[in-house]
Amino acid sequence: MSKIINISEAISIAFHSLIIISRSKKRISVYETIEGKIEIHDCVMDYEECKFNNCVFSNLTDKVSNEFLKYLKDHTIANFII
Repeated sequence: MSKIINISEAISIAFHSLIIISRSKKRISVYETIEGKIEIHDCVMDYEECKFNNCVFSNLTDKVSNEFLKYLKDHTIANFII
């Protein structure tokens, strides 16, 4: 018999894991769990010293990185579970 919805065992485990994490009292950074510790660098190219007098990115990389970190800290998986 055909199924209307068919998901793999891996997807099923992922969904159940997300629900368990979302119900946890402890705040878990899923992003850092998967990607590793977030490091903020001044230079997107990771240069120690800028090759130019003025960087075209100015402090944009720092600003965007900090805004992204704030977003991750302010939101949990529980915010997205209906």
